[in-house]
Amino acid sequence: MGARDAGSNPASPIKQEKMRTKKTKSVARFGARYGKTPKERVRAIEEKQRKKQLCPFCHKKAVKRISKGLYTCKACGKRFTSSAFYVEK
Repeated sequence: MGARDAGSNPASPIKQEKMRTKKTKSVARFGARYGKTPKERVRAIEEKQRKKQLCPFCHKKAVKRISKGLYTCKACGKRFTSSAFYVEK
């Protein structure tokens, strides 16, 4: 057996450093549990519920979710209820 070049071995540490994993954002807390599809669904719901949404009263994008089904508008000061995850239109 002769000496090998470090780059020719597919399992060499040099090749593994260049590999990247996908960003998992908020569902990274689940680690390797539950599978890809359930984590994608949770990620979609959490992204939707955490972004600012359109106020049904003043029509500005200033509504934030306080808790499950409770929302408040920073622009007009209204506090109201709606769906658990996002403001229904």
